[in-house]
Amino acid sequence: MNRKVTVDWSAVKSMLPVLPYVERREPVPVELVDQLIASPGIQFWLEHASRHGGFTEERYRNLLKRAETAEVPTRNRLLDILLRNAGRAEEIKRILAAILELDFEKLCDRAFDNANQFLTQPFNEPVCVYLMAATRGSAIVLENAMAIDIADFPDPEVTPIPRDMLFSTIAHEIFHMGRAQSWGAVQPDGLLGLAYQLSGALLEEGLATYLTSEGYARNNPLTGKEYIETLQRLPEIAAWLGEAFELIESGTWDEQKMQPGLSLFFNTGMYALGTEMCKAIDRVLGRDALVACMRDSVLFFTTYNQAVEAGRLDLPKLPENVVRLLEQVWIKP
Repeated sequence: MNRKVTVDWSAVKSMLPVLPYVERREPVPVELVDQLIASPGIQFWLEHASRHGGFTEERYRNLLKRAETAEVPTRNRLLDILLRNAGRAEEIKRILAAILELDFEKLCDRAFDNANQFLTQPFNEPVCVYLMAATRGSAIVLENAMAIDIADFPDPEVTPIPRDMLFSTIAHEIFHMGRAQSWGAVQPDGLLGLAYQLSGALLEEGLATYLTSEGYARNNPLTGKEYIETLQRLPEIAAWLGEAFELIESGTWDEQKMQPGLSLFFNTGMYALGTEMCKAIDRVLGRDALVACMRDSVLFFTTYNQAVEAGRLDLPKLPENVVRLLEQVWIKP
């Protein structure tokens, strides 16, 4: 077994001396900011942060400056909690220090085992995990490396990330890495590429969230407030998806009209709807039926609709035009 997990703590360690200054709303010494930004973890994060809105070193420095003045929210949960709750810096430093002492090799071994239960091909490649403590975006994942912010997750009142949630997050991302290794499908150009992204997001995030959250009820993201609120909008999300595929199929995609629904879909909708689709297939038709959908987005959608019918579930069926278009979009490996 060729497993080798490297954990980079540099960003967390470099953040610890910054926290008291943020809490007191005092300027962070330049040398501490420089040390934080020079850490391999932050450098990796900045290099690939274009996936999260093109975050740059200058914008990161400005985030810390906003924390000093508290003129506007920093939009970073760790820093915002410090600003709202005086006296939390030492507590957060203690919790971060405790996380530094976790046996991450054992934690990641469990994550590999969890992901490999469901992957069509075992994934045991070397992986580097960069741990962050105050960035933007909870995770950046490449083929064999990931950056995870241990203080940035759905519940803003719990910081930093609990051990079980941290395991679930790492398992989620390792699952993505393994899926990417055996994916094999080719994304089409133009609007068909958007249909590919929408359907692939439901399959990918649904599977990763559902399968790596089972058994972690204490800190299960499927019970979070944001997730529960999104569940109430599933019929709206499914209807929007049907309209989106209709416009894609007819070549009349209207970016301005569809943007609010697109934002909802990629922020929370793909996780909630994708997870509920997986849950319906698993509980009505069985785990083998769900695993069979791993590499076939068309099968995933048709199997979900079958599960809703067979189980008489109170879930929205996906429109027929979605499945019809996917048969053109997905080139099976």
